[in-house]
Amino acid sequence: MTERDFVSAFEQRKELFIRQVMPGDNNRKALDLFEKWLKGKLDHSKKPQKSRAIKKEFGLMLDSIVKEAESLLADQGIYAGCVSSIVPGNRSNSRCIRVKNLDSIYYRICKTSPRKGKYSGKNLLAVELIMDGNKNNIFLPLLFEKANMEKKLGMEIERERQTIEATGKYRFKILFDLNEYEEEAIARQLGEAMAKFIMVTGNYLNKVIKPN
Repeated sequence: MTERDFVSAFEQRKELFIRQVMPGDNNRKALDLFEKWLKGKLDHSKKPQKSRAIKKEFGLMLDSIVKEAESLLADQGIYAGCVSSIVPGNRSNSRCIRVKNLDSIYYRICKTSPRKGKYSGKNLLAVELIMDGNKNNIFLPLLFEKANMEKKLGMEIERERQTIEATGKYRFKILFDLNEYEEEAIARQLGEAMAKFIMVTGNYLNKVIKPN
């Protein structure tokens, strides 16, 4: 008998017992409380278990991801350097990465927990291409190629809300739910994703950025 079947059988037998043995008795309250407790246990058992949390100190995890991405990019002849972890063990929740020959834009990896939208309340890691202040010369040409970039990446590229873009902040980002990754493999998996994001967007950036 399953737990649900047991609760259903209990409800039926409780009513029969009360009618035949103890009509009007105050002991019914005890049975009602017991039934609520059973149902509470049932509801609790139906709640999905939380995914494994990342225990590693977050700054160190970011450093590991960036290091993995830098190594993979170097294998492809792409120089990328982290410019925001000068102090060993930087505890901030973000790292900024510059790629050679890209002066006005950079990449960032950071932690985010959106309060609105389809990702509301999720514990996310974002890999972003920051193009602030470069609407017409960089952002709009890349926006035209967004579908092609997504196809090469194999995942959706997010952009900022229109209210944010109206302030001059233009970003493309890929998002990862941290609760879906094993701690032991997160540096390799997200490092690979970050490197691929930089390579794919970098190829299109090279087409739209005119050399000085």
